[in-house]
Amino acid sequence: MTIKNNPPSQQQISRAKTLLNIWNRIDRHVAHHEKLITLIAQHSFDAGSGADELINKIIDRMFNKERLCILKNKIESLAMSLSGGCAQIIRFYFLDKIPTTEICITNGTSSRTVFRQLKTGVEEFASRLGEIGMNTYTFNDLLKDYSWIKGIYEQVCNGEQII
Repeated sequence: MTIKNNPPSQQQISRAKTLLNIWNRIDRHVAHHEKLITLIAQHSFDAGSGADELINKIIDRMFNKERLCILKNKIESLAMSLSGGCAQIIRFYFLDKIPTTEICITNGTSSRTVFRQLKTGVEEFASRLGEIGMNTYTFNDLLKDYSWIKGIYEQVCNGEQII
């Protein structure tokens, strides 16, 4: 494991926690883009908007929807490739939003073990983000394009999101 030799920085850990925290929210935003595509099409024709403007708005929403789907798939495949029991703990905690007390009962482990696996999993996830091309530039691009992700990132940086 490369974490012990080269531990991730606080910025990398904050990015990792943000991506893990948005993992279960992406589907809701994809559905929102689908609804907006339908509404844009309906209202643009009703308002007599030009075809070029309508096509550009729809393409923009479809592009955003596709980007979110790709991001979710990358997060999921990376999270599920974590070593040991970290992948399962990360999935329970971040995707399924199961409290740590329930994870302890389900896995028959102590809370200390669960928190240690969460910490290890987040650090390993942060270390692997570069492998999927999630560098500072691409992450900042996400923050620029999606204000809801920026809000989560700020909460993580302020310590409002645990683990």
